[in-house]
Amino acid sequence: MLTVILEGRPLFMQTPTQILGLVATIIVCGLVLWRGPEKAKQASIGAAIAFLATPMVQNWRDWTKPQWGIFAVDLVFLLFLAALASTGRSWWLRVMMAAQLLTVLSHITMAVNREVLARAYATTTYLLWCVVLLALAASLLSQARPSPLHR
Repeated sequence: MLTVILEGRPLFMQTPTQILGLVATIIVCGLVLWRGPEKAKQASIGAAIAFLATPMVQNWRDWTKPQWGIFAVDLVFLLFLAALASTGRSWWLRVMMAAQLLTVLSHITMAVNREVLARAYATTTYLLWCVVLLALAASLLSQARPSPLHR
């Protein structure tokens, strides 16, 4: 079990899924910072900040309630991605933004419908984070090979 303590609270690196998410985030963000286009580097920094901020604002006492702190982080990250997307035409950035929008909507769903199970809520956000990372990784491919629309 890999647990990091910050101000007396454990960060979310306790399950294989959480550890894999951390490793994947480090690898993808690192590769994009090293080899990605400028806009992808900016998105990568935003993703890393959002990923690291999430456990700091997480409600550790009650998993059955909406995670308002995480909602705020996810909303700010969505707005950041929207600002990046508004100045370009990168398809991978739009996919990141769409996945992040679904993440924000999952928070709203949990708040509105109290019958949503906490496990489904957490699983949805993990899966959508995978989409965010895949889209970010795709920025490396889109740089190597221009889209047929741009030839």
